[in-house]
Amino acid sequence: DCVEWGSRSFHSTVMIHGDWSGQLDLTTSAAAAQLMARSLFGCAKVNEQQCLEAVREVSNILAGNIKSALPGITRLAIPEVGTQ
Repeated sequence: DCVEWGSRSFHSTVMIHGDWSGQLDLTTSAAAAQLMARSLFGCAKVNEQQCLEAVREVSNILAGNIKSALPGITRLAIPEVGTQ
């Protein structure tokens, strides 16, 4: 449950390379990461790994949307995730 994880945050970074370079950073509270994971996996209870995977997937979706709006040729790196 969210209370068990206290004030931890989950974060993900996706690098964008090519004609336009930059990065997308996503940081969420443990509660938000759990909501993402519950929605993505359809489970009432999720663990830390599922939360990391959900944050990775959401950041990849966001980066993909940004990439499609950019001119020229760009590539996305695999999202890096972690907790703080």
